[in-house]
Amino acid sequence: MCLIHHIATLLLAVKLGETACPVNFNESQSGVCVTHVGVSKTFCEAAEKCEEYGKSVGLNLFLVGRDATAIAQLFPSRQSAIWTGVNQLLIYRDTKRDGWYDTNPKTPAYTTGKGFSWGAAQPEGNGPVAVYNPKEGRFFDHPAISKLASLDVFCQYIGERSSTVSAVKFTTNFPVRLTDLVQTNSRFLGCFLGVIRSSTKLKCAMR
Repeated sequence: MCLIHHIATLLLAVKLGETACPVNFNESQSGVCVTHVGVSKTFCEAAEKCEEYGKSVGLNLFLVGRDATAIAQLFPSRQSAIWTGVNQLLIYRDTKRDGWYDTNPKTPAYTTGKGFSWGAAQPEGNGPVAVYNPKEGRFFDHPAISKLASLDVFCQYIGERSSTVSAVKFTTNFPVRLTDLVQTNSRFLGCFLGVIRSSTKLKCAMR
């Protein structure tokens, strides 16, 4: 009887450890942990805000993606659009509803299905990333730079920084085989830490 009690206590502790959110994070009914870290005019800056905040508090964080649907439940009074990690930066999908990736590092192979929560007539070719409108509970394609108002930034928690986020190795054909290795559309360049200046393609490849 005593052994059973200890096992039950251990399982409960493990369960709580899987779902409990860190301090200053809100947890949805589905176990999604998010926190608001301000606003941003660009997708790249929004993603960087989550990375930097995660480093400052010792947590693995990323810009909330498909789980942005939890925002409406956690913050029912919030009406403004938010940046999300749902994007078509890897593979150009244009107006197709499926095949968009997410920035969640635990699921690099995930792509949106045809039943994804897009708004009416979405996506319509407005840009490489998607924003989420809590008021409508829908996603909308959007330029990587907001020309009007700054959008809210929410970061999602996936574990301590010391833990292994993913054992998945990216290869030439995973998560998908690329037909073009160089992006020619300036609106779809993504986010970079810096630019390498080299005189030849060979020197660039060797950097």
